[in-house]
Amino acid sequence: MGNLEAMMVEPMSTFEFSDFRITPSRESVSPMLSADHDIEFLFICERDHLVVETSGRWRDVEQAMEMIRRIAAEAEAEGQQRVLWYFDLTDFKPTQLECYKIAEGTIPIFRNFILALVRHPPVDAAPSLRIDDIGDIAHNRGYTGRHFADSDEARRWLLSTPLYATHLWDQ
Repeated sequence: MGNLEAMMVEPMSTFEFSDFRITPSRESVSPMLSADHDIEFLFICERDHLVVETSGRWRDVEQAMEMIRRIAAEAEAEGQQRVLWYFDLTDFKPTQLECYKIAEGTIPIFRNFILALVRHPPVDAAPSLRIDDIGDIAHNRGYTGRHFADSDEARRWLLSTPLYATHLWDQ
C-alpha cells in the first residue's frame, strides 16, 4: 500500500509503471467538477491512450459538458488522441433533446480524439439506449467515436482505429 501512496504523490512526469501511469487530477482545468457535481474521475495514462473512469450521479447537460471538457483537457495534457471512457453514472436519463445537446456539444470538443465509451451495464435498458442515441448522433455528424457494452471490444476498436480517422471529416 505504501508504494501506491508514493505513486499518487509523485508528479506525473516522473512516475511510470510499465505501460501506464496514474495522473493526478487537474482541478485547475475544471474546478466545477468536484463534490458539488457528485462526479468522481480516475485518469490512467497508458502508452497509447488515456483511460478515464467516471462515476457518480447524473444531473444535467451542463454537468455532462463539464465532464467532456475535463476529459478532453486531460487527454490533451497527456498528449493522447485516444480515450477509453468507462461511463458509470446513476440516474442517467436525459431526454431526447438533452441527448442531442450533449452530442452536439461533444463534437467540437472531441473533434481530434478517438473515443471508445464503455457504459456500465444498467439495471434497466433506458440509460443504455440514451448513451447509444448520443453516440449515433455524434457519429452521424462526423465524430470518431463508438459506444460499447464490452470493454475488451472497446479497447480493440480504439487501438485499431488509425489516428488519421479523426481528420477525415475535415476534408
